[in-house]
Amino acid sequence: MLELLVAVSLLSVALFLLYSGLFSAAQSWETGERQIIRNDIQRTQLAFVRRLLREAVPLMLYDGRDNRILFHGERDTLRFIAPLPSHRGGDWAYLITIKAGPGGEGEDLLLYYERIHEDLDLEGKPAEDAPDVILLAGIADLTFSYYGDPSDTGRPDWHEEWTVADRLPKLVRLEVELAEDEAPLIPITASLRSRPLRGQLQQVLYQANTESNPGNESDAIPQIEE
Repeated sequence: MLELLVAVSLLSVALFLLYSGLFSAAQSWETGERQIIRNDIQRTQLAFVRRLLREAVPLMLYDGRDNRILFHGERDTLRFIAPLPSHRGGDWAYLITIKAGPGGEGEDLLLYYERIHEDLDLEGKPAEDAPDVILLAGIADLTFSYYGDPSDTGRPDWHEEWTVADRLPKLVRLEVELAEDEAPLIPITASLRSRPLRGQLQQVLYQANTESNPGNESDAIPQIEE
């Protein structure tokens, strides 16, 4: 009888250990799967930002005083002109603002978009009613940097801001640090058009699109898929 009780006890312990192992393995699998999905979403969103930057329109604003390109870059904020995906109004150019903003837990990487108008303030904040899109949730820090030669020294380099009136930087780099203890995201770098475009807005967008997609004139507005 004693031997039977010992055998049953050992069997119970073995079954418990087996169940615990299977449960831990299942949890690890689910955690890994969630992390893979989260990483894919992060890469997709950052790829969208890169494509949006590549399609930035170097639109020259004539305000009666100074002629300046509609582009303003700081360490933690970037504002520029670009078309949006068709389902968000891609038939027109918008003032895009990418910056950190309040989120559910901490800060999120946000994209604001406003239809361009004559009284744009590139150094200001997005309008209170400007729609926004969450690109990444739960970030700790973001850093923009700009590659070019703003002072015409002949030695282009990376800079923390870009407020040059007559040209875009050659490259824009975005680095994002997540709030959670995760592996750092790979920085994205996008090349921009350097030559200013002048003229009516629709003509400017058409010219910008044909330069990006030579031989394809079926759609005057660059289409961006999220």
